[in-house]
Amino acid sequence: MKDNLKEIFLNELKNNKDTPKQEIIKLAEEYRIDFKPREAKSKIIDKLVAAGEFDTIFNNFKKFGYIPTWTIADFYGVNTERIDQLHKIGAIKEIPVKREYYSRSSKSYYTVNTYPVSVLEYSREELDEAYNQTYGQEGFKFRIETNSKDEVEILINELRKVFKIEKTPQIYERRNEGYNTYFTVKLLNNSEFEQNKFLSEIDNLKNKNKETEEYYRDILSKIYKQFNVNSFLDLLKISREYLELKENSKKNSRGAGRKPRFTEEEKNMIRAQRKEGKTIKELATLNNCSFGVIHKILHE
Repeated sequence: MKDNLKEIFLNELKNNKDTPKQEIIKLAEEYRIDFKPREAKSKIIDKLVAAGEFDTIFNNFKKFGYIPTWTIADFYGVNTERIDQLHKIGAIKEIPVKREYYSRSSKSYYTVNTYPVSVLEYSREELDEAYNQTYGQEGFKFRIETNSKDEVEILINELRKVFKIEKTPQIYERRNEGYNTYFTVKLLNNSEFEQNKFLSEIDNLKNKNKETEEYYRDILSKIYKQFNVNSFLDLLKISREYLELKENSKKNSRGAGRKPRFTEEEKNMIRAQRKEGKTIKELATLNNCSFGVIHKILHE
């Protein structure tokens, strides 16, 4: 087995919660591998591999190292749906096994097909030919990765200026890390000129995507600076506290005559301290109140 396939298999084996740690420990003891009593399963596996026992691990635990469709799709440069389609038409002979994965975005489990590592040993050209013969699609099949759906629309609209987009682009959330969009681009003709123009346009789009990311990163940096925070979590904290304060203010609007938390003189002192360069966090600590209270005083 090639080294890159071994690495993919071992990665899935280590991350699979069903991989039996006790069986791994027994194997390590059998081969006299030194490990600590509470050592992580992944580290024990690494020690067995370093001792030259990859084949032993593979033969004993190969059913726990099955690969999800998205890893296979990344390997062959296609969309995940195509992997199951290739299995359905018999181009992929391996039998899939369903496995549950947890989604942090939806906070629930979802089921996908997983395949043995041998699924990565096919010829890419062979799979493309089998797929095209069955589904009869022509053109360049693409997957683009973006941080937002807005970026997808920008890129697709740019492509439509020069090429024909086949079917409606399919957009999927990429495991809490952005979005994958799949679509097929068809050239007006199959000349070398059209192909070169197509590749040139792709390079332009890559540059535009990079510029868009830098633009939004710059805006976020300015917002951090304005509110004197270092992370998006701190910004959310200020926002939540401000909204809670605003809501409480509505609830207490009937309590006329109640003594305010800070006098106008104290508020002016806080504003002066802010101008002197003190951060919102420092002001909140000095005045024994929340970020939201300070934020409200500064923006009254």
